[in-house]
Amino acid sequence: MNDSVSIGSDEMLPVGAHVREEEEEDTSSMADCEDDDDDCLLIGGPSTMELSHEEIDRALAIKAAVEADPSLDNLSDYEYVQYALAHPASEERSVGTIVAEYVYAMQCFRREYRLTDSVEEGMHLFEQAAAQHPGFFLAVEYVSQSGNFIHIDDVAAFDPRKIVGWEERRKILGGMYYRYQGVCSTLQAIRSGVAIMVECMGANFSNFDAHVHEQFMVELFRCYPKRHKEVLFLNSPTVINVAHSLWKKYLSPNMKNAFRLGYQIEGMEGQRIDELFKTPSPEVAQQHMVQKMGRFLKLRYRNQKTFSLRAATPSNRINLMDTTPAASSFL
Repeated sequence: MNDSVSIGSDEMLPVGAHVREEEEEDTSSMADCEDDDDDCLLIGGPSTMELSHEEIDRALAIKAAVEADPSLDNLSDYEYVQYALAHPASEERSVGTIVAEYVYAMQCFRREYRLTDSVEEGMHLFEQAAAQHPGFFLAVEYVSQSGNFIHIDDVAAFDPRKIVGWEERRKILGGMYYRYQGVCSTLQAIRSGVAIMVECMGANFSNFDAHVHEQFMVELFRCYPKRHKEVLFLNSPTVINVAHSLWKKYLSPNMKNAFRLGYQIEGMEGQRIDELFKTPSPEVAQQHMVQKMGRFLKLRYRNQKTFSLRAATPSNRINLMDTTPAASSFL
């Protein structure tokens, strides 16, 4: 298989950015998240922020609808484009539906969990979520071959019994929200779609709670503006198949098409993949992952602050039918 990413390498990662326009520049002391600008171009170069004429028009229509509704908070131009890319016109979902069902739901989510959309808060909540379920978050990487991101989880390390009360829900849902923000840090990545790989071997009913998983689906997974390139559940046992039967009604058509249960990686049939992401130790690997997420978030919020629809020039170079595999060629 092709090695599309150097696992654990920091050479491909983006550099410091800014948060929302109305906020001050993030000056957290994560020195290892402040690389040279040349590194940023490997992920966040100008070509990753191009749009087609149709995408610009759809984003402007969503922006107009949101700004005309006094019950909704105005968003950045980057976020309007994110909704346009996540729900393209080809899927025949109306602008009114996008605003009423998705923009409003995400506004409620951010208010419920008091999220400020900042790099510092994002790194903090992502680290708290990882600590709440050690070994659940295995990796978050940029895939240069396809210009998108992949996140890898181990569902056997997820313990829903730890999610009791608002504070604990905020940790895991906030951490997942900011992971989405990080893997949607360029327009190219949003358009291409996030790739997801989930190790399921060893999972049992102690890793599954119907109420918790439904809450995740309703509050975040269903509403967050994203596309899916591949969703691969490896070595899925009965409990995952049962869970999937409950999830199906919440999955977008795009995610349903990308979903693969019981997937086997060539050359690793019947083997768990988690140990590939725990070197030199689980603790060090987790810290590297948190630092990497900080770089992705810095790029995200820099782009979110600086991108302007008014200045956007339509590009004819965009490949809207990118079918390059991401997750399946990652290892």
